[in-house]
Amino acid sequence: MSPSLLAITEKSGLSRVKAAAVGLTRGFYQKLGKPPSAQPLQDALAVLEAKAQFDSPESHVYTRVAPHGDGIYLDLCNERWEAVEITD
Repeated sequence: MSPSLLAITEKSGLSRVKAAAVGLTRGFYQKLGKPPSAQPLQDALAVLEAKAQFDSPESHVYTRVAPHGDGIYLDLCNERWEAVEITD
């Protein structure tokens, strides 16, 4: 079973695009025993990006906060996985 894009991103710290490339390459390799050529891989990533931007439903995104110790953490939801600690 292939890991999800989210699992690849969380485990490796890769960007979503790079994680998608890793996932596609892994699946291609598992089926054909070799990695895909660069241009077809880029084309597949472009199609996935276009589908995500234009053909997918919009979802509500909520702020992620969590209490910890004497403060709370606010997840900035950025590519560098940053959070802000808020205390008195």
